Amino acid sequence: MNIGPIASLLSTIPAALAWRYGGVERGTTMDSDFYQTIAGMMLQFLSLITFWPSLSDPQLSIKSRFLIWTLAVFSGLSSLVSVPLYLVLSTTWNFIVAFVGGLLKLFFSCRLLTRSCGLLITRS
Repeated sequence: MNIGPIASLLSTIPAALAWRYGGVERGTTMDSDFYQTIAGMMLQFLSLITFWPSLSDPQLSIKSRFLIWTLAVFSGLSSLVSVPLYLVLSTTWNFIVAFVGGLLKLFFSCRLLTRSCGLLITRS
């Protein structure tokens, strides 16, 4: 039993509540949440960089490598995009994009470490 898919499924409950009760106003650079978003983005990139050497593992199949790279790229992009979204759209959109990036990183990490994460990523 893998905890990754279960935890990600359970994390959608508070994420849905955050979406429902989130504000509709745009964020500013004077909000503490803006700087928390930047800190989260930096940690997201750091965690992606720590897996970089593992991506050249010769035991990874072409299919696994493609999936891992795809998840890693979209995870990084969603983290990067979440910062300007905070200033342009409502703060709720920033959270959702960052949340999706975190889920993608989770599945990328599971796929890389165990080569199968069960629920959403099938075995190759």
